[in-house]
Amino acid sequence: MSVSTEASLAKLFRLLDGSVGVLMQHNGRDKAMSAVYYSLLFCAGRINCANTTDKLMTLAKQFSSARIILRRFNDLPLIGANFIHFIHPPSDENDRICYDLQTAINVLYTIYSPIEHVAWLSDLKLLPFNASKWSKYSLFVWTSSLILSIVRSALLLLRMQVESKTFEEEDARKRLADKKKEELLNILSFSLDFLNAVNFLPYKGFFWAQSFPLWTTGLFGFLASCINLIKLYRAVK
Repeated sequence: MSVSTEASLAKLFRLLDGSVGVLMQHNGRDKAMSAVYYSLLFCAGRINCANTTDKLMTLAKQFSSARIILRRFNDLPLIGANFIHFIHPPSDENDRICYDLQTAINVLYTIYSPIEHVAWLSDLKLLPFNASKWSKYSLFVWTSSLILSIVRSALLLLRMQVESKTFEEEDARKRLADKKKEELLNILSFSLDFLNAVNFLPYKGFFWAQSFPLWTTGLFGFLASCINLIKLYRAVK
C-alpha cells in the first residue's frame, strides 16, 4: 500500500471517527436531523412537481416530529446545565455582562421546554389547549433567546478583539484566534436561525415575517445546522 493511500485512509478514518463521535451525542443527532429536515424543505421549495414536493414534505414532517420527541428529554440536562452555571459565577467583573446574558438565555430555554411540552400534547389532543397559541409562545421565547445569544457572542468577540492586542505569545494568540472563529460561527448560526424565527412569526408585515419562500427557510436552516455540526465535529476531534 502506497504512502498516499495510507494517508488517505487515515484521513478517512479520522473523518469517520469524528462523525461517529458527533452522532453519539444527543445534540449531534438533533443537528443531523435538523440538517436533513431543512434540506428536504429546500428541495421541496425548488422542485416544480407537486407529487414530489408532497413526498418531500411528508418525509420532512417525520424528521421534525422525531426532533420534537427527542426534545422532550431535554428537561434534566437543562436543569443540570443551569445548576452548573449558577454555582460558577464569574470572578472577573468584566465577564459579568456575558454571564448575565447567558443566565437570561438559560432561563428562556428552561421556559421554552414546558411551553413546547404543552404545545405538543395539545397538538396530539391530549390537552384541551390551543396548540397554535402555545406554539406561538414557544416561538417568541426562542426568538428572544436567539437575540440574546447574538448579543452575547458579539460582546465576547469584541472583548477578544481587544485582548488580542495585549497577547505576545504565539500560542496564546493562536488559542484566542480559535475562540474568535468559534464565536463567529456562533453569530452566523444564531443569525440564520433568527432570520427563520422571525419569518415563522404569525404576523405578516412584521419585518420579514411570513415572507420567505420555502426554499429560503430550508437554506438558512440547513446552513445553521451544518455550522453546528462543524462545531461539534471540531469539539470531538
